[in-house]
Amino acid sequence: TDTCNFERQTLIEDVRAFQFLYRYANIHLARKIEQSEIRLDFLKYFKSALENRRMRKGKIFAHLGTVVNPDICVLIADFFMKINSANWSIVSGLYNKKLVIVFRNDGLRKDAGKVAKLSFGSGGGHKSMARAEIPFTDLKEVVDYKDEKKLLRWIINKIEKKAGKK
Repeated sequence: TDTCNFERQTLIEDVRAFQFLYRYANIHLARKIEQSEIRLDFLKYFKSALENRRMRKGKIFAHLGTVVNPDICVLIADFFMKINSANWSIVSGLYNKKLVIVFRNDGLRKDAGKVAKLSFGSGGGHKSMARAEIPFTDLKEVVDYKDEKKLLRWIINKIEKKAGKK
């Protein structure tokens, strides 16, 4: 996963490791594992994201409320990037007393890690994917994180104000 199926920058050591391990791999089992990342109980979050999404200048935003696992934000952000008019996907959720915000983009002259850091003061990642986590204690004075609509509006405003068209 570090190389994202060799779509990201790789080292020669990665290629050698792949060549060595490939002969021992159960390709059918690996494919099943890769394609079975969505649990049945995650579908309610997809429904919520689809019903409550906001689209602004090629950016699609969704806030999921409290999530049982922050990976659901990643799954939905990746899913939204399949929409032809979306060049950014920003999906957030509340988990373990933190606001988790996942960023995805098409990788064309954009920097998700930079946008996460500029917008929220922390976070990071790669050009096409990033994540920011903000403790509830840091949110209390700036936004009512229990009000999902206000929180989504706050996230959109922070990203639009600080990141602009990046």
